[in-house]
Amino acid sequence: MNAKKSRHSKLYNRMTEAMQLQSFAPKTQYTYLRAVRRLVAFYDDKSPYRITEEELCQYFLHRKNVDQWSPTACRIALCGIKFFYQKTLNRKWTKAKLIKPKREDRLPVVLSVEEVRKVLKCIHPFRHYAILATIYSCGLRISEAIQLQVNDVKSDRGFLHIRGKGSRDRYIPLAPRTLEILRMNWKRHRNPIWLFPAPNHSGREEATATTPIVHKTFRDVLKAAVYKAMVHPKTRPHTFRHSYATHLMEQGVDIRVIQQLLGHASLVTTMIYTRLTEPAIKPATKIIHKLMEDI
Repeated sequence: MNAKKSRHSKLYNRMTEAMQLQSFAPKTQYTYLRAVRRLVAFYDDKSPYRITEEELCQYFLHRKNVDQWSPTACRIALCGIKFFYQKTLNRKWTKAKLIKPKREDRLPVVLSVEEVRKVLKCIHPFRHYAILATIYSCGLRISEAIQLQVNDVKSDRGFLHIRGKGSRDRYIPLAPRTLEILRMNWKRHRNPIWLFPAPNHSGREEATATTPIVHKTFRDVLKAAVYKAMVHPKTRPHTFRHSYATHLMEQGVDIRVIQQLLGHASLVTTMIYTRLTEPAIKPATKIIHKLMEDI
């Protein structure tokens, strides 16, 4: 390894340590570090110390106008690079304040209850059916569902313990049908730790797996099921979380209850669903149970 790469590595390590001290999620750390690496690569491995604010502005103009990056992609990259310059290099952020990617105001894809059922009928094998049913009936992020452990199921109380984003744990009402699906899936492998253990290359040995199933495996299976079910082509795992929230709001669940169920830190994040539905007032738990009855 040459001196230039070694110097960059030390900076990247310092950045990682700073993010860890601020309790950034591993995915956020990876995304922010990738943004900085891309910037350095764009300027031919130039020392980050020597990249000027004018060059930063030109970099984002190129990404926006030439590479056609979306406002969201630019905003995420800007957050990572800004953190690096302010927290790692201790540099002031003056002219670069002009970089303000516009926030996209697009509504999320939401499926009807019938469309959710169609996708569930098309997804195989059973382990992936169980993951999707859990994501929808509990309003989970894909990372939250995949990381579920056996002791997270509180069957006696009818709740599921979720290790949420930003270290915010929460409890979610667990529909009897969802509990039945989780039990059926666990009986297939009987892994002592993971509800959705990673199978080996032969598709077996889940019982002794030490890690959960990987995201990409599930996403690929879901993509095929979405195509077969002929629902919105941009349906993703997160679509079922959006659908969960929208269906609850359509049935009258209070928005603050939905905020707690989704694990949103701010009510503002949850407010997007008010643009998709007309809320009324009904207990959340009974509605969740009813949504799962015929799935």
